[in-house]
Amino acid sequence: MTDSVIGFGTNLLVPLVDPGSRTFVPFLIVAVLIAWAHHRVTRKPGGWRAALGVDLWRHASSVLDAQLFLARQLFRVMGIVPVIGGAVWLAVEVSTTLDDVFGIPTVAAPEPWMLSLGYSLVLFVLWDLSRFITHLALHKIPVLWAFHQVHHSGEVLTPLTFHRTHPVESLLYGVRGVVSTGLMAGVAFWLFRGQASEYTILGVHGVGLIFTAVTGNLRHSHVWMRFPEPVERWLMSPAQHQLHHSTDERHFDTNYGTWLSVWDRVLGSLQTSPEEAVTEVGLAEPNHNPHDLVSVLFAPFLDALRTLTRSRAAAPAAVVLLALAGVAHAEESDDDSGDGTMIITAESGTPRVAGAAHVIDEKTLEQLEYTDIHQVLATVPGVYLRDEDGFGLRPNIGLRGGNSDRSAKITLLEDGVPMAPAPYAAPAAYYFPMTMRVVGVEVIKGAA
Repeated sequence: MTDSVIGFGTNLLVPLVDPGSRTFVPFLIVAVLIAWAHHRVTRKPGGWRAALGVDLWRHASSVLDAQLFLARQLFRVMGIVPVIGGAVWLAVEVSTTLDDVFGIPTVAAPEPWMLSLGYSLVLFVLWDLSRFITHLALHKIPVLWAFHQVHHSGEVLTPLTFHRTHPVESLLYGVRGVVSTGLMAGVAFWLFRGQASEYTILGVHGVGLIFTAVTGNLRHSHVWMRFPEPVERWLMSPAQHQLHHSTDERHFDTNYGTWLSVWDRVLGSLQTSPEEAVTEVGLAEPNHNPHDLVSVLFAPFLDALRTLTRSRAAAPAAVVLLALAGVAHAEESDDDSGDGTMIITAESGTPRVAGAAHVIDEKTLEQLEYTDIHQVLATVPGVYLRDEDGFGLRPNIGLRGGNSDRSAKITLLEDGVPMAPAPYAAPAAYYFPMTMRVVGVEVIKGAA
């Protein structure tokens, strides 16, 4: 009985005793020493409590971090959250498939130390790229963002914030690790027939362990540690990741990378750290109560379900179809059969859409002589508008109480073709036709 209890407790604390975990106790000790040294070198006010951010650990957000950490470990011990495996199986499948397609290669292997060094570096870069892609997807795909909000709802940053992730997100990162490791190991085995092996320290990838030990726990902390700007263009500093958590709109959609900044530089999302530290982190309106464990675990599922429902054609999330045609097209067309209602009703008069629809035809537009699309849409019931630059240059359109910011929650089409990247991507900021060229407007609001 005693052994079972000890074993159960040990399993709960695996992230503190596993060298492969960022919160491995020796790594935490290194972070404490660096935080103390940084406090002394930068001459920050306060004593050791300020240097180590002791008061932050008593914050309600930190308490939730600890609760979620224990809950996730408990789920793993109980088998509720599966432990992701299969990298070896994937590597075997990749190498055998390559053998079948291309045959066994005759590549002259370099010196063993050089091969191991190269394999370790390539694996590290591939891992970092896969983390970047996964992190970017968690932000850009609305269903995944519903779960990633748990991590970003932390109102203070401590090393335990690293474990403030929803089990669904943890599952995704586990799959990411299996896929990236399996693919790379399979290709390496195919090329060098088992001669390639990574450098490890304490059984962990050596390069990754060094980065984790030195700066890993400072990424989620009060320590504003910057690198020189040229270095931050290649390596992600702890301060840059703290910018990623900032509530300041200037820092939104920046610094998705883990260790390397190259990916953000390519994407255009890189932001180097200023001298002034971030003052506030968290989310203004999370989809859950950031201080309640039950809400953190279950509310994201409800939000994800609502997001999936809204994505359907006849969902409550309204879809606006602006049938916009150029003046030249109107003058050249000899077909007068189009009366502006062909999308709304069939020839028999039967409605072809669920919900509500409204048409503003060319004759009405000529009578109104409006030059601002906001003025045109103001005549349509259920449409909400917000001025930004004036003259409808960047229209902010919403329906049925939906957010009108940059028309991000609706779909805009010109002549039936999407005229912006997609909903949720500030479509109105890319392009919007001049209202004087519009010969008809159709507004379709999905079924409530």
